[in-house]
Amino acid sequence: MEDFSSYCLTEPDSGSDSKAMKSFARKEGNEYVLSGSKMFISGGSFSSFYIVMAKTSPEQVSAFIVEGNQKGVLYGKKEEKMGWTIQLTALVTFDNVRIPAANLIGKEGDGFKIAMRALDGGRINIASCSLGGATFCL
Repeated sequence: MEDFSSYCLTEPDSGSDSKAMKSFARKEGNEYVLSGSKMFISGGSFSSFYIVMAKTSPEQVSAFIVEGNQKGVLYGKKEEKMGWTIQLTALVTFDNVRIPAANLIGKEGDGFKIAMRALDGGRINIASCSLGGATFCL
């Protein structure tokens, strides 16, 4: 079986606004403890790994690799959607998930830059797919 990964930025109360993000990872020794929820996650409950954006201070967003089978990683039901139904989308909750410090991507505070780079490419992909779908409909 292939390993898949998912990108986790959007939250139930703040959307993709990283300043209003509530997910938080606090450092404890050689680990971070992650708590929070992410919604509309493509591949949610199916992926082996999650790239998760979380605050590491009130002003800093950091990025982490989280294994999908870790204790405290919980999944919501599959979202019902009008379109793009082939792709599973679900809520992913992190309940005091312990992450090795080595799973921090870059440095603390690099998460916003990482998130924006990923969104730039993702927006091109979604725009292309949407234009193709509209062309088909016409």
